[in-house]
Amino acid sequence: MHDPASLALACRTVIDWVVLDDLQALRSLSVPACILCWPGDPLHSLELAERLAAALPRAQLIKLPSPAEFFVDPPAVGRRYLEFLSGMGL
Repeated sequence: MHDPASLALACRTVIDWVVLDDLQALRSLSVPACILCWPGDPLHSLELAERLAAALPRAQLIKLPSPAEFFVDPPAVGRRYLEFLSGMGL
């Protein structure tokens, strides 16, 4: 289970996040990136996740059916990241 104070801080921080005006700068990054998203996310639009994944050369976009996986089964999120990293040879 998530620590409520930690989750509240994360939500307040994300609301104020400003995405780069020009995502072209991301094209030069060579680090692996795993982007988890779901339709209807009020803080991170699916369109933004798709744009970020398209801009990052080594990104993988994983679309979840709903946010339930984050809040009901947090270890499942860790397994998704582990699968991503294993596929990257890391």
